[in-house]
This record gives sequence, structure tokens and C-alpha cells, in this order.
Amino acid sequence: MAYKFKTHPSLSQISEALKTLTDEGIIRTNNLVGELGEYYVCQMLGLRRQPISSKGYDATDADGKHVEIKTRREPQPTAKIAFTQIKFHYCYFIELNYAFEPVEIRKVTVAQLKKHFEKGYTRVNVKKMKSISKPVWSVKK
Repeated sequence: MAYKFKTHPSLSQISEALKTLTDEGIIRTNNLVGELGEYYVCQMLGLRRQPISSKGYDATDADGKHVEIKTRREPQPTAKIAFTQIKFHYCYFIELNYAFEPVEIRKVTVAQLKKHFEKGYTRVNVKKMKSISKPVWSVKK
């Protein structure tokens, strides 16, 4: 006898929300958290989001500088932020809460990042990223 599987009704709401976000160009890949971070940072800080084909950076600022955007949702301090290519002038790190809402945006330069990469890697943990970067926006007053 075959088991009849029934999906949870909320899954159709999630599916519809993802379709809407995709149709509106907010989500362009399967990386929901990263795409939301890019969207928020660009909207909030006036950056121009780049096509997905722009390898090594996600946006450009008013001066044409390349900007990388890294996003984590409720990250643990030991969570890693990896950089596959360093083709950007500076980076924004955005943290989202459980509801996918922005909590804080921080800015860090490439020079700061390079000084703090883990030995043998082009990555930094969230705790270190927060200690070397400056907040440019926060929900905290």
C-alpha cells in the first residue's frame, strides 16, 4: 500500500512568495538569504545591483567602485564568511533576523579583510568581521 503524502498548507504560501520575489527581480538565484541581503543593501544605501554574471562583486556605488555584499541570517559568531574572488573595493556585511529583516549593515575594506583572513584561506568568521568593520546602519538605537 502506497503512502499518500500531503504537504503542509504553508508550503504553498512560501512557494507563492518566492515566485513573487523572483518575478519582481528581488530573488535571482536559489540563494534566498544572499539575494535578500543584496537587495536590502542596494535599496538602503543607493547601490546599483549588478547582473549575476558580474563575478567577484555584487553592486557598484555612485563612484563606480565594486562592492561585495555578504549576508548571514542570525549567524553564530563562528560562522564563516568566504570570499572566492577579491575583485571589489569594499564589502558590506548584512545580518538578517529570523523573519529575513535587516538587523545591521557593516562596511569593511579589502585591506582590513586581508589582514584578518584565516591562515591559508580567504575567509573570516562573523565575530572577527564584526570586530573589524564599522556599522553603517542598524535597527538598534
